[in-house]
Amino acid sequence: MSRGPSKENRKRQLKTQRSKAKRLADGHAVLRGKIDNNQCMLELSVVHPGGIGNEKPIKAIIDTGATNSTIHPRIAQELQLPTVGQVNCRTVHGMKVARMVAVRIRVSDGNKRAARTITAIVPDEQTDEMLFGMDAMTGGVLTVDTNKKTWVWRLTNLR
Repeated sequence: MSRGPSKENRKRQLKTQRSKAKRLADGHAVLRGKIDNNQCMLELSVVHPGGIGNEKPIKAIIDTGATNSTIHPRIAQELQLPTVGQVNCRTVHGMKVARMVAVRIRVSDGNKRAARTITAIVPDEQTDEMLFGMDAMTGGVLTVDTNKKTWVWRLTNLR
């Protein structure tokens, strides 16, 4: 008659779970934030992909409904971000052609810093500094807890 794992086995399992969680946390940046006005805000820095000029700290809205990230035209102009193409995009005003720029994004959790170059759409009517779309979130796991009004993004593969 089995009564389940012994006390020693339960301790061993718990220790294994803790060490696995620690290994995962040690290898990756972990960003956290609060949900404010039903928005997940992410603080990051953007810079010209060639390293020209200064980094600009901005606040981006994490937008899991956006396939592509967008950036405010003023920021694209300020950083002299290079145009890499044009794209048809759907806006509240209908379909429009917008330019796409290359931008280097940098995030930090205090201990680890990660960066990658992405392309972002520059819509004329953009009001937020940046909408952080699914393209920029590739290589991470986003967890949103609406009960606690918090979010956690574990960057598992940010290049």
